[in-house]
Amino acid sequence: MRRIFTLTIAGLFCTLSSKAVLKTWVGGNNNWNTAGNWSPSGVPTFNDTALFNTSVTVSVDIAPNIAALQLKSNANVIFSAAANRLIIIGNGGTSVEALLIQAGCSLTLGSGSGVSIQTYGNLATNTANVFGTLILGQGNSAWTVSINGFSNSICNIYGTVQVAANNTGGIISGSNTTNLKFLNASFLQWLRNGGNVPAADYQNGSTINITGVTSSTVNFNSASISNGLIIWNCTGQTITGGAANILASPGITIDSLRIVSTGGSGTVRLATNPAGFTLGNLEVEGGTLELSAPGSSGRNGTITNDFRISGGTVIGNATFASDNIAPDSMLLTVNGNFIMNGGTFNLSNRPPLLLNGGSFGMVVKGIFVQGGGTITASSSFAGLSPSRSNYIQLQGTALQQLFLLNWSGPIQFIADNTNGIELLSALTCPDTLYLKSGYLLLNNNHVQCAAGKFKTQAILPTPRMVTNGTGHLSLTGLTSFATATFPVTPTINSISSVILKNNDLSANTFDVRVERGNNPSGVYNTGLTVNRTWIINDATNIGAFQAELTFLYPDTARNVFCNRAGPMQLGHFPVSAWSVDPVGILRTPLQGPGINTTDTTGVFNPASLDSAFVLGNEFSILTLNAGITLNYFKGNKQGTANLLNWSVNCTSNQAKFEIQRSNNGISFATIGNITASYARCLQPFDFADANPLGGLNYYRIKITDMDGRVTYSTMVLLQSRDFKEGTMALLPTLVNRPLAILYLDAARAGQVQVNITDANGRMVQSGKETVIAGQNQLTLNLEQLQPGAYFISAFGSNQKWSTVRFVKL
Repeated sequence: MRRIFTLTIAGLFCTLSSKAVLKTWVGGNNNWNTAGNWSPSGVPTFNDTALFNTSVTVSVDIAPNIAALQLKSNANVIFSAAANRLIIIGNGGTSVEALLIQAGCSLTLGSGSGVSIQTYGNLATNTANVFGTLILGQGNSAWTVSINGFSNSICNIYGTVQVAANNTGGIISGSNTTNLKFLNASFLQWLRNGGNVPAADYQNGSTINITGVTSSTVNFNSASISNGLIIWNCTGQTITGGAANILASPGITIDSLRIVSTGGSGTVRLATNPAGFTLGNLEVEGGTLELSAPGSSGRNGTITNDFRISGGTVIGNATFASDNIAPDSMLLTVNGNFIMNGGTFNLSNRPPLLLNGGSFGMVVKGIFVQGGGTITASSSFAGLSPSRSNYIQLQGTALQQLFLLNWSGPIQFIADNTNGIELLSALTCPDTLYLKSGYLLLNNNHVQCAAGKFKTQAILPTPRMVTNGTGHLSLTGLTSFATATFPVTPTINSISSVILKNNDLSANTFDVRVERGNNPSGVYNTGLTVNRTWIINDATNIGAFQAELTFLYPDTARNVFCNRAGPMQLGHFPVSAWSVDPVGILRTPLQGPGINTTDTTGVFNPASLDSAFVLGNEFSILTLNAGITLNYFKGNKQGTANLLNWSVNCTSNQAKFEIQRSNNGISFATIGNITASYARCLQPFDFADANPLGGLNYYRIKITDMDGRVTYSTMVLLQSRDFKEGTMALLPTLVNRPLAILYLDAARAGQVQVNITDANGRMVQSGKETVIAGQNQLTLNLEQLQPGAYFISAFGSNQKWSTVRFVKL
């Protein structure tokens, strides 16, 4: 240090009397300390800038002390030395960068014993800019970016710094987050086994690529600002677990970590005893990553964005060498999404000693999608309290989506989102299913859990499952004389539970869902009934009188004429028609707590629960057998034909369907007939109009039951490929939702003025729409219109269309 100080002072005095010179290398592969290798002739001194603009190998045969070092014009320069050499770059009054490596250039330090550089500010703070590549090569090659007692260097890495596999030096020393910055698109390429990653400001868009670790871990500096990406891809790695900890300190913060490979036998560990670390993103593509193996309580970490697994193995709470007492638990909170497309996620493989095993809990606040791979747990202590159990908990602040297919082992699933969780797949729980708050939106997906492993939070509002489609809740193995509550509801704002007691002498499995309406299809009936249908199936064919049913529903679910305080009967739809079961048994509802009304039905007669149930008076229930109700009616274009599809709920033994078509939505003609039995009505129908009209085609279905009752479907409007100038229509014509579609055939492209007037001719809405020549479908937002009749007109581009009338409901 004393020698460097003396040289610098000498440089300072000489600066006062000497003029800085640009020395350009012209000597080819040769020695530094040869005057003729430089132009103008003479070896650079502490006032001079050494410039390389050609690719050469230079033997550094002295310890140079210069003002600046620059590489330009795609120069690839290698510094070699027979003995350790240090190049001091002191910025002796020069105004250029003390170190400049332009894009396309590379500087390799080391071949032989090693060559190092030292950049520091002499008269002022200097700047080092690496746009190309700086390779810290063989031996003790290193870069010292500042010296105590002198002004710091400001070092900006725009390109690549590479630490070679045969490097044994200090790499980059004297750095901190102020004087060393890895900027957007920069790379720190680590080919070395072990070593210390320099302290720096790793900015967003930078990458640290660790590829050379085998038997010694690389150490990250906890003083760094780590806003870039760290990639761990060490195919020759043999070290494992705590010997390969990634986080330098328990509470460190880094932005993104990607694990690609940990070798054939190696593993890495995020932190043995994490104390609140924060990761921006975590991705695992291969290798084995242990998130933790804590030896004390309260261990936790947070991923602020996404946790993604596409391959490899992740262990949440890993087996530790000192697992001879009760291991501690680990909690990971994922504020973003959990996405898994491959690999294995083992929540914990630590032994459950003293019934307080090293469990792993994961709270996810974004979407949870497991499109591939396996989620499991080796330790066998689930089913206890969450603090001692492996668990996955969804706890978002908005509606979350859940797709969870392949999971096994002792894992508790906790639904804890007051804004709801939407199922995108069936959910079969290998252990406890805990509805803590909010609701599960089932759609057409089934939820299955062992009856003894299903529990809900006993507070209001009651956590619930919304059976808004065909999905149901299945509780398996309900033991003899045991009772289970199925907290099902057709809407998110109410609950219509079933309490089921199994009076059979053997265990049984039961499936339950509930619909709005009084038919198995959920169609509303205006009889004196509760506006609910409970679909209850017994997968094990329970015998007659071997179950008790109690229905809970909100008072608002009653039909307005349904007397909640009066006697009701139990309607049953076992096969093809409604009946009252048992005949003559009246059931008087009991007022329950809160908004719920309880109807205790007692035992029932059918030998199977594979059926639907309603509550009401006998006449209303039996009249449900009459008529045919439409589930849906839709159409689409298929080639030159128009294809129509519909489905019905049929309690009649025969149904007739007339397919009718119109070009104006007023006058219809029959173009097809279908007659179907009750069994046929259980399947969807379709009809192809092979020769549609030119322009607009309105379709409807005329439905006639066996007693001659006639009902009509809603209309479907399809636009033929045949162009018909001046055609305009709005669908639906009875608008009961915010948006409607305006169908319009235009002779030419351009702007069209669309006006809406009320029945008194007052303009209530107007706007311009862009149309193409030919057929157009324009979406109109009619949400602001009050109920009533309206007229819509359009004109523009030398075109005008007929006025269309519609009604806002």
